[in-house]
Amino acid sequence: MARLEFGSLEKDILKMLKTSQSKKEVSDEIDKAVLGNVRFSGDGGLSHTPEEAADKLIEVLKSEIETASIPDNVKDAIRDHIVHDKPYKIGDNEYSIHVYWDVDLSRPSLNPNSEDLRDLAELYNTGVNHEMRQIFGMWHGKRIGSRTVIPGTHFMEIALGNFMSAYSDEYGVEAITYTREQ
Repeated sequence: MARLEFGSLEKDILKMLKTSQSKKEVSDEIDKAVLGNVRFSGDGGLSHTPEEAADKLIEVLKSEIETASIPDNVKDAIRDHIVHDKPYKIGDNEYSIHVYWDVDLSRPSLNPNSEDLRDLAELYNTGVNHEMRQIFGMWHGKRIGSRTVIPGTHFMEIALGNFMSAYSDEYGVEAITYTREQ
């Protein structure tokens, strides 16, 4: 009959846990457990994953786009293509999730030399006043030019503010940073 000695088993386990592969496997398993059910302090016992927080942010952003003074065809283009990546760890119990548009929202009428405007979402968020290159075309038999003045609705800033004031405690979100992709 085989005999198992705890002291010997403990030494073998500790030796195994010191290997780089074991450290990585343990870290990955801890990340999986944390990502699957993140419990944040001050949330009244509710648990949400980082993905659920990103989904709620997208829901708030879509709602703000829907109520903003934006043409319907533009609303459809920017509202229906907001997605998020999987979260990645940036610290102890801290995660970041990239929320973005999964389609190309660039337009030829935007000034290619402008640092202020790069795509349709930014155009209607920040607005523009004579910084766009006017494009001409035919419309119902008449040559017309594109608009060069579009008021900004600031839907992104409003949505981020609405999310933080209504849901940050519930979802354990400390900050949302708006950055532009280069």
